[in-house]
Amino acid sequence: MATPSPAFPAAVATDATLKVANNLIETKLRVAIDAANTALFVNSTAGFVPNCLVSIDKEIIAIADIVDSPNPMLVVAAGGRAFDGTTAAPHAAGARVAMLIDAWHHNVLATEIKAIEAFIGPNGQNLASGIYGQVISADYNFASQAPGDSLAPGNNVITLTPVPLGINGTDLNHWLYISGGTGSAEPVLITGGSAVSGAPSGTVIVNCGQSHSGPWTIRSATSGIDEAMRQLPVDGGVVQIPAGSFPIYATVIIGNGTDTARSTINSISIKGRGYGRGADMAFPLTAATMLVWSGVAGGTVMRVRGPIGQVLLEDFMIDGNASAAIGLEIIHSYYSAYKRVNVRNWTTIGIRCVPVDYAFAAMVNGANENHFEQVMANDPAGTSSTAIAFQAGLANLPANSVFAFASNLLTNCYIRCDKGTGLELNYADHNSFIMSTIESANGTALRFKGAGPNFPNSNYFFNSAIVGPTIAVPADFNPAIKNCFWPLTSSESTQNPYDLQRFAIGIDDNTTQLFGFHKNVPLYYANTTSPAAIANSSAELAFARSFTVPAYVMHLQGTTVRIRCSGRYTTSGTPTLTFLIKIGTVNIGQFILTAANNAAGFAFACEVDFTVGVLGTGGSAFRGFAMGVFSGTPVVGNATGGGFSLNTITVNTITCAAQWGTASPSNSIILDAFAIEIEHPGAIE
Repeated sequence: MATPSPAFPAAVATDATLKVANNLIETKLRVAIDAANTALFVNSTAGFVPNCLVSIDKEIIAIADIVDSPNPMLVVAAGGRAFDGTTAAPHAAGARVAMLIDAWHHNVLATEIKAIEAFIGPNGQNLASGIYGQVISADYNFASQAPGDSLAPGNNVITLTPVPLGINGTDLNHWLYISGGTGSAEPVLITGGSAVSGAPSGTVIVNCGQSHSGPWTIRSATSGIDEAMRQLPVDGGVVQIPAGSFPIYATVIIGNGTDTARSTINSISIKGRGYGRGADMAFPLTAATMLVWSGVAGGTVMRVRGPIGQVLLEDFMIDGNASAAIGLEIIHSYYSAYKRVNVRNWTTIGIRCVPVDYAFAAMVNGANENHFEQVMANDPAGTSSTAIAFQAGLANLPANSVFAFASNLLTNCYIRCDKGTGLELNYADHNSFIMSTIESANGTALRFKGAGPNFPNSNYFFNSAIVGPTIAVPADFNPAIKNCFWPLTSSESTQNPYDLQRFAIGIDDNTTQLFGFHKNVPLYYANTTSPAAIANSSAELAFARSFTVPAYVMHLQGTTVRIRCSGRYTTSGTPTLTFLIKIGTVNIGQFILTAANNAAGFAFACEVDFTVGVLGTGGSAFRGFAMGVFSGTPVVGNATGGGFSLNTITVNTITCAAQWGTASPSNSIILDAFAIEIEHPGAIE
């Protein structure tokens, strides 16, 4: 009896391989044959079919075809004599020719079935990897093995029986986990061994930090995620993580890049089943798929180790368990996507995205061209003021002209660290933040760091809320470079907007945009309620109407402030009238005139403006236009000197006042309209 060789998976089995049977079929030879004849003349071919097996005496013969007439004949297949280990022999006329169920029928089917099963693998894992490029991490989260013997600190040889799929002695950066017995549980790194994934037995050499004896066991350190990734081809694939909470004892490492070498595998996708409830839902946050740090304090839960391209992480939560220092570290990924990933409960940095400071030929030079969509980095553990929810770029100037964090897109992201920093941009360039929230209740919502002096530059925040007390700006920032906020309102950031103006455009102060390439809509103020008249007094009296200019609104050199007033007056005779417009106690427009004779509701109007020159608490401004019409003749306003002191960083109040030369109830003036317009340099009306 021969051992059949499976056609699958190299080919598909056919009737020629499997053979065809029929029940209770036999005939007799009409003509004797020798050991080499390939034509069997029989009494009848009824019931015989192509690709069948016939038995004559002790020989099995494979039949290829049937000839019914004029002479019934069975045509022997090529190599069909002495089939399945029998011996070719002469057979006499009248010998019985029968279709029987032979060992071949069973064995060839068993061979093909086993070939198919081996191809598919347990739970279809090989089929998913081979056909769809997908594996399921749970299929590689192998049952703990207890190899026995004792382990000492340093390298130890462990025999695995069988070798779990995804484990090889040649693996780099592959951690397993030892627990039980004596000695504290610990992750151990594979440093060598003969193990081959799926082999009946093999050894791995692991490096232990301490001794282990007794009933210790070894298992996956990453709940099967690392092992599953190692089953993917070098051109990538998908690891599916099912719903559930999975302990992570050692960093999940995606890619095998180094500081001077690119990753040899790319296009890896890690997909879970859901990344958690929103912040408006009940706490603590949970998710369908949760990777929970269970290793030593200060570790990193997941690391993308590039340079590597086309990585996709989506639909899972990374929980630092108040122990991991970093939730997700992304080292030099490019053209990659991070979608619906929630990183929480970390102690130092939620998400860190940095490049490798090395000039690689013909590749993206930095942590660039990545897309973060609905990514959450928030809910840190503890109250450290140095914690950072999202750190982007290198803290120091790259030596190799690497764009540390450039041309990345963040949409609908939520980045928050209440005690420390929400988002820290280091050497960052041309990044866009759209419909995102960057927040710190008691720290720094957004920190620009490491300017040196041309970065961060051209970072755009569109409809993104920067919520918190401060936006931190380096002192050596080059004012020639700009970042754009559209908009950023003072209801979100209460700091001095001038600190931002040095490096940013598009900043709003509630109703007026302060700085920008975009349209500056000037701020107008008008009070439609007519105040009380000034009458029957020769003293200088202020109208009830005034306008308070918010702090810092005038803290930009070249800012022009225009004030327009209009109203009515009544006189007895032709008294003198002095009309004043002031900022604080300083006259910026003073109109001295002889009022119209016996006027009754005589209309007047005037306008003045001034321009900010020197900034700060000791700042100054310069009077400009001052003109009015009070009695049918234009009146030029005047004040002592062209310049005056102005504190540009504090609140300033603009008022109007009037003074009659003669006190009389008939001498009365009322202010109907009082309008303020504040316009910054480059504004477009």
